[in-house]
Amino acid sequence: MSISGSVTEGKAETHDRDLNILLEKMRGSHNDEERKLLEKQLLDRMSIRGAAPLLQVQGKDEQGKDKYQVTFLYQAKDVEKVELDSDDLYERMLDENDKPKRFERIPGTDTFVLQLDNLPEDAFCFYNIKVNGEVIFPKHDSKKTLALHTVENATSEEYQRVKPVSHETLYLQLPKASIPPWTAITRNSSTRGKIRKDSIKDRTNTFVDRDIWIYKPKDFNPIDGKVIFMLDGESFMKSLTPYLDAMSKNEDNPFANTAIVFVDSKLLEKSKKYAKPYPDRVHEFYYETDKFSQFLTDQVIPKYCDELWDPKLYISNPDNVILAAHSLAAYPVINVAKAKPGKIGGVILLSPALNQKKEHDLPENPPTQLRELPIYMQIGQLESEKPPKICQDPEYKDMTDESRLKANQDFHTMRENNNYNIEFKEHSSGHDAIHVIDGLEKGLHFVDSCRKDKRETIQTSNNPETKQHSVKTLVKQYQTYIDQNKQEKKEHQTDISDSQDKKSHSRPK
Repeated sequence: MSISGSVTEGKAETHDRDLNILLEKMRGSHNDEERKLLEKQLLDRMSIRGAAPLLQVQGKDEQGKDKYQVTFLYQAKDVEKVELDSDDLYERMLDENDKPKRFERIPGTDTFVLQLDNLPEDAFCFYNIKVNGEVIFPKHDSKKTLALHTVENATSEEYQRVKPVSHETLYLQLPKASIPPWTAITRNSSTRGKIRKDSIKDRTNTFVDRDIWIYKPKDFNPIDGKVIFMLDGESFMKSLTPYLDAMSKNEDNPFANTAIVFVDSKLLEKSKKYAKPYPDRVHEFYYETDKFSQFLTDQVIPKYCDELWDPKLYISNPDNVILAAHSLAAYPVINVAKAKPGKIGGVILLSPALNQKKEHDLPENPPTQLRELPIYMQIGQLESEKPPKICQDPEYKDMTDESRLKANQDFHTMRENNNYNIEFKEHSSGHDAIHVIDGLEKGLHFVDSCRKDKRETIQTSNNPETKQHSVKTLVKQYQTYIDQNKQEKKEHQTDISDSQDKKSHSRPK
């Protein structure tokens, strides 16, 4: 039996306080019979409660919002290990050794407990429960789950429609939180757009060969269609495609005429830095940032722009090329923006891992192309935990002592103070890659709005009437300046004369 789900305001919060008191009595009792009796009372009341994590207000944050303690419960016999599986909450579960905390069994009972502290009142996140290492989907109220859609069988080398599949997941919704709108999207029986699988070999042999997936919406127009290059390809191809495809039905949605090129990463058999294997993305994105950035700009982007457009279009219109990255993949994308701002039309950074020690800065006095490049940043409010000290070890994770959220806020503030074309948003969740769906959509809207403003500025500056009006305005402003200057000189001369007269009268005789 599992006790899991979401929560509503009002009576539920009062009921939660009563249940928390009952739970603490259970944990504090040293009598087996008393604990069993309290356990039965707890489970009976939880059934009435609606099977949700228990909430308890712990205090308020600096903005005056309530902070909650959330208690997850799991009840079962003959179970050794119970874990919470959640990328959104992962950092809040870490102990000093960078290991996630597990559920603890209350002695003398079949009840397992895991408590997390200081969650914001408007937090929303996905989670599942692992029992003995396997994700389980116990009986629960269907209202406490959401269906997530994925693509599993995109293996054809020709453009083909693919069939999405769905699976259920639990979610935690605190009293002031809203469920993300994209979760209500109904998937199609098969995608309207098409996907094909390809591969690319690095001509310099610096990096391993990798798979590429290209998603092209049904009504993609190669004349003015946008192309997003998304790193960490396979996982995002699977999780994003059903939603991007459903959104593309709407002509007003930015995905309606946007192709996505998913650039994959591999797993090294042996690390160049460590004795054990680790994801190639760490080597590529973090330790070989400059070389991987060049691989993107010199090989990956031109090849697939040539496939989706006429080859001449990329040369004449790089504004339609957008780079998107989640987490550590932000490093090569920022590097491309800094080194080749004229080769791309925008950057979308989603929960970027900017609390690493590696340099990721942009210049204080950027060239015009970089200053005007649209940069959209989005990160979750639950990414506010500082990493454990062990993560600061260069031989381990090479992180700083600040949270990912704080590092992103500082990065945005500095760029904004340097007049970059940058926008920053916080969402109600954490680091889970599924929130990339919302970030990509908002990022594309931002890039499109910047492009629209740029076009209107160019059109206005090229308008003969506007030019004539501008010249007249400048002449008028110059004449005003001359008149003001003459008046100031006249007033200055008058002041000098008056001063001299006063001195002559006040001079001792």
